[in-house]
Amino acid sequence: GVAGPGGAVLVFRCTRGSEKGVDPFVEGSLVVKPTDAQGKLGDRGRGEAAMAVLRSVTSTMAGRLGCLDEARIPAKLPAPGPPVP
Repeated sequence: GVAGPGGAVLVFRCTRGSEKGVDPFVEGSLVVKPTDAQGKLGDRGRGEAAMAVLRSVTSTMAGRLGCLDEARIPAKLPAPGPPVP
């Protein structure tokens, strides 16, 4: 996954129920529209908040699809990496 001030993207593997020749990955994305309140978070804070929401949603989705173990979505958010240009 990757997050930035404009939102977050998280991709996980889920082969359960996939047809042959179909991409076995599921992608979730969250777009953050700037507001005055979000401006107080700063770029890094908005990215972290977006990833927290998206991680929760994709974890639930992976569980309902029956591929939570395969998806390997971390229970907690990892430490932020370097900014993406």
